[in-house]
Amino acid sequence: MGWGPHDEENLQNKTNNKIENQMRKDKNGINTKIKSHLRKEQRINEKIENNLGKEQRRINSEIEKQLRKDKVDRRSEMKILLLGTGEFVKSRFINQMKIVTGANFSLAELKTFKILVYQLIILAMQSLIRSIEHLQIKYKDISYK
Repeated sequence: MGWGPHDEENLQNKTNNKIENQMRKDKNGINTKIKSHLRKEQRINEKIENNLGKEQRRINSEIEKQLRKDKVDRRSEMKILLLGTGEFVKSRFINQMKIVTGANFSLAELKTFKILVYQLIILAMQSLIRSIEHLQIKYKDISYK
């Protein structure tokens, strides 16, 4: 028996079929590996998102806790707007507040503060009088019943 043209064609077809089958297997194997890799990547991403979610919840909890604390602190906080002449400086006001709240001062300090408070009252009254005159506001005698 010899080797005929059909035999060569059949061999070529068989070879091509084997190559195509192998390529399909390789392609399926690669697709399987890709799918497996994508599933692993998805699980990793889910874990990361879960951990980020925990961290975000923890941070949110801390922020909420701080906001509640600040709200309580604000309730006990008192704000004062100081209006007046340049003599109303913070240090004088603080000293006056110490007097008002009954902080322990020596008698000499109390006398000094007393004089300071009177001076500030007089300065404020003088400023009011000058403003009334400048704005030409008439004085009125108001008698209380």
